[in-house]
Amino acid sequence: MNTDETTARVPRFAIALILACPVLLIGVLILAVVERNLIIPPRGVVSLTTFAEVMPPAKKFVRVDLGGAPRFVWIGEKVSWAFRSGPPCYVFDSSGKLAEWDWETGTGQNTSALAKMAQNAASITVDDAMAYILAPVAGD
Repeated sequence: MNTDETTARVPRFAIALILACPVLLIGVLILAVVERNLIIPPRGVVSLTTFAEVMPPAKKFVRVDLGGAPRFVWIGEKVSWAFRSGPPCYVFDSSGKLAEWDWETGTGQNTSALAKMAQNAASITVDDAMAYILAPVAGD
């Protein structure tokens, strides 16, 4: 191989690399949009029952007590190719209303603390949660 052949290949490789970068960037952006659509609750979905109908199944769903108030914690599946430190977490109040949620757990936000509490709690079903939510309050 002479020097002319080597120098002729370098620019071709550089051109191929330059052309590949935008394709890779577009691929990453498409994955980010797909991930966003899997994680963000659809507009208007605020109740536990509606949420359970439209979102992917929970990896874990539990009831935890936070300062004496029950919270229902829905831990979603972490998308394997996602750029997140942990799975998404959705928190419902004692009436079954979506109170807060976060893209990921493990970065110190309130949902991270609730997700940590959920790790040690026994899983329940949405029906179990709804039975608790709809149960009459003592004294009524």
